[in-house]
Amino acid sequence: MTSGRRTTTILAALAINGLFLLLLLLWIGVVEGRFSACDAVLDPQCDTDRRGSRAAGTFVIVLLWAAADITIYLRWLSGHRIGGRSCPACGSNIPSSTVVCRSCGYDLVLGRTVRL
Repeated sequence: MTSGRRTTTILAALAINGLFLLLLLLWIGVVEGRFSACDAVLDPQCDTDRRGSRAAGTFVIVLLWAAADITIYLRWLSGHRIGGRSCPACGSNIPSSTVVCRSCGYDLVLGRTVRL
């Protein structure tokens, strides 16, 4: 996985996590606002409905949030080869036995870029 793709994946993960957090906070606010009339009446059924709505909605949002994070993680993981490593110069995946990066020509033994 190149450095640019890795950065894009990290930014996508941060954006999705921020959006789900915002959605969760908005959902809790909507549930509280919808049942604000219940505060004036001491009705146990109204309070039960409020808790049930909040719990069900929160569960769905958290479930979708987890699914999105797992999807992003699997996408990130698919870019990494097992048994390989990344080039310190360009971030490309290279096999463990490789000495020179094929993408940029960085020599891992010498620690500098050589001509290909």
